[in-house]
Amino acid sequence: MKNKKYLNAKRIEATFSKAPDLVLQRLEEEITSNKIYPTYIIFSSDNVIVDEIISLLKETLLTPGFESFDFDLLHCEDVSVSEILTKVFTPPLAAKRRLVVIKDVLKLNSETRAQLIAELVKPRDFSVVLLVTEWEKNFAQVLEAQRGLTQAVAVYNFYKPFLSALKEQIRNIAQKKGMLIDSNAIDLLIEIAGESPDILNEELEKIRTLIGPSRITEAVVKKIAAKSHNYELNELTGAIALRNLKKSLRTLFHLQEWGEEPVKIIGFTGNELFRILRVLELKSERSRVAKEFGFKENSRRVQELIDRARNWTKKSLNKCLIDLAKMDKAIKNGYPQPYFLLEQFLLKNLSSGEQRL
Repeated sequence: MKNKKYLNAKRIEATFSKAPDLVLQRLEEEITSNKIYPTYIIFSSDNVIVDEIISLLKETLLTPGFESFDFDLLHCEDVSVSEILTKVFTPPLAAKRRLVVIKDVLKLNSETRAQLIAELVKPRDFSVVLLVTEWEKNFAQVLEAQRGLTQAVAVYNFYKPFLSALKEQIRNIAQKKGMLIDSNAIDLLIEIAGESPDILNEELEKIRTLIGPSRITEAVVKKIAAKSHNYELNELTGAIALRNLKKSLRTLFHLQEWGEEPVKIIGFTGNELFRILRVLELKSERSRVAKEFGFKENSRRVQELIDRARNWTKKSLNKCLIDLAKMDKAIKNGYPQPYFLLEQFLLKNLSSGEQRL
C-alpha cells in the first residue's frame, strides 16, 4: 500500500450533547490536513453534518470542474452490491481518488450488509468511501468485529446512546457508590443534569457525599441535583461579574453539557450586570447599596456587589449589556449555535478584565 497515512485505523465516538460538534471539528481538521482514510463509516441522521462532511471530502479529493467524473452518491435500495463495489474499485478519471457516498445500507439484509462491509474495509489507494447510516445495534457490532481486522477504516458515531443504556449506566454507577436509585430518580437526574456521563457521575458523587450509601429517590434528586443548575448559573454570573474569563468559559461548558437553556443563562447574566450597574450609579456607597437591594449594611452580599463593581466602568458595562441584548435577540430569532454566541460574548467582554482565580 503506497499511502502510509492509511495505516492507523481508529474509532472515534461522539456520544453525548456537545460531543458531535467536537468530533466533527476533529474530522474536518484531519481531512483538511490530508489525513484521509479509504473508508469512513458515519453513524448519523443529521443531514447538516453529513452534507458538511461530503462537501469537505469533495473539496479535498476532487478536481474542480470535473467533480461529476469521480463522484457517486449511491442508495442501497436502488443499486446492487456488485454495482456499488464496481464504483468503489473503479480508478478515478480526473482526480487522485474517487469519492463514493453510500446510503441506506440498513435496507440490505444482514448477510449482504456484512459482505459489503468486508469489501469496503479493504485498503485502497484510488477511492474513498463515505458510508452514511443510521444507528443499528447489530450493524454496529458487525463493524466492531471488522475493526480489529482492518487498517483502512475510520468510524465516527454522532449518535447519543440508547436511553435505556444510559439509564443502566447510571444505575451501575450508583451501585458502585453503594446506592440504589429509583427509576423515577434516574429520569429526573437525566432531565436535570443532561446526558454527559462525567456530569452524571459528579451529581451521583455529590448525592452520595450528602446522604451517604442510601436509596436515591426522586425527592432526593429534586432536592440535591436540581440545585446544581442554579448553583452553576450563579457561579457563571459571579465569574462574569469578576471578569474571570477562564472560570466563565469552564462554567459555561458545564452548563452546555447539562443542556441549560441559553436564554436562561442570558437572563441570569443580565440580572447580575444590571445590579452591578446600579451599584456603580450609587458610587458603591455601602449604605446606599444595602438600602437599594434590601440587605444589611454589613452583609456579605453587599460587599460582594461592591467588589464586583470594581471590575467595571459604566461604559464597559453598558457595552456589555448591549451585546447581551443583541445576543438574546439573535438566539430568540433562531440562531443555530447559541453557545457559540455565548462563548464569543465572554471572549469579547471579559478578555480585558482582571483574571481572578
